[in-house]
Amino acid sequence: MGSQAYYDFNTLEMDPFLSWPNWPSDVDLFEKSMDIFMDNDKFFSYVITVDMHNPYDRPSNFGDKYYDQVEALYPDASEFEIRYKSKVIETDKGLELMINRLEASGKLDDTVIVLYADHHMLKTPFDIIDEMSPVDRTTGYNIHHSPMVIYNSTIEPQVVSTVASTKDLVPTLANLFDLEYDPRIYLGVDIFSDKVDHYVLFQDGGWITQEGYYKPIQQEFFSYDGSTGLSDDEILKYNQYSRSFYQLSEAMFNNDYFNFRDFVGTSEFDPSLIQ
Repeated sequence: MGSQAYYDFNTLEMDPFLSWPNWPSDVDLFEKSMDIFMDNDKFFSYVITVDMHNPYDRPSNFGDKYYDQVEALYPDASEFEIRYKSKVIETDKGLELMINRLEASGKLDDTVIVLYADHHMLKTPFDIIDEMSPVDRTTGYNIHHSPMVIYNSTIEPQVVSTVASTKDLVPTLANLFDLEYDPRIYLGVDIFSDKVDHYVLFQDGGWITQEGYYKPIQQEFFSYDGSTGLSDDEILKYNQYSRSFYQLSEAMFNNDYFNFRDFVGTSEFDPSLIQ
């Protein structure tokens, strides 16, 4: 990912008692990882939390740690929901630790925290996820619907509701930080912009926009209630986006494009290598 350093479980010297044979503790993760960068004048850290991962249908360290507390609040909930929320509590405590340490060091107001999910509750029946969620998970690609939070203690909160994905994070943050960047070289767009197309692509070739979603198996576009839908030309445009962007991403990955780009212009670069 281009990071200057990668710290895994062993490098961080996390407590094996808190993890084996399940996921390690996010509280332990934040405590150990923050020791590395907290004293720097400026820092960018990408922290991958783990506690909220499955299993939810059988006992585990953090799925059961707060089980009784959650069950007391949600006596009619399934074991999937109870164990998931028990795991959420452990991650919440990790985030609490992070925020408290930033505040105590006087760095909270000058720090931006971005939180996002990379997938839904895996190995969980969709009807259970739908029952837990305020969003209708049974329509289109809504099983993948998840929030993304950009937090700073000094800004006024607001809610932005649009289709977006992780590909949009970098251009959005680059614009918020007023960085010099060329938006044409990113597959994503600024989430806050009203001058660009907002859409999300999926691995099966489908996609969603504000107007609805396209299912490649049925080769059909489904409009959301109240939407005017899309014209045949617009549907063709997004299908072409899907094909082109996946071909481009595959080529970049298979040819190690970013590593090659850093190599161009160095004394070791041989232009004849370009095919």
